Amino acid sequence: MSMQTDITYSVKVMVDSMKPLIEKNLNTAVRNNMLTIDEDKIPGIVKLVQDTIDQGFIEGSDQLINTLNHYAKN
Repeated sequence: MSMQTDITYSVKVMVDSMKPLIEKNLNTAVRNNMLTIDEDKIPGIVKLVQDTIDQGFIEGSDQLINTLNHYAKN
């Protein structure tokens, strides 16, 4: 694998590891009365946030690769 592929994969793994924490932390916040959200709304909120994270990763991947290319040339 190339350095770009390895780093992009590593970032994807890191981003994916954050996704389960969204639901866990949201449920904890609701249980601790830090947020007032109907529990049946949590799955939809979690999906929205996870999809947004995926979108951000996809849209930011080109910037990451361009940065890696820049430093690989130096």
